[in-house]
Amino acid sequence: MSERGMKPRAEKGREILKESGAELIIAQGIHNKTLCVDDVYLAKGSFNWLSAPRNPSNKYFLHNVSLGYKGEKVAEFIRQVSSEMEYIAKLGMKT
Repeated sequence: MSERGMKPRAEKGREILKESGAELIIAQGIHNKTLCVDDVYLAKGSFNWLSAPRNPSNKYFLHNVSLGYKGEKVAEFIRQVSSEMEYIAKLGMKT
């Protein structure tokens, strides 16, 4: 674990995302993960994309799910999600 309490591959994943130009908003107290791609695609769910064991026989394996959305109403949903994350960050929950 890193000094921030993250697994090394999770920390590396965050670094790669930032280097690629992604904006990361990390909020304490929220387990949900959200990925927005422009106004075109939204993925939202509890799956730990950067650190979850993928092998069901692993003792730490959990069945978490993330869903992907696209279509004519996704841009509106992305704006709502972005507003929610900005609000949480303003509350000082951002790390």
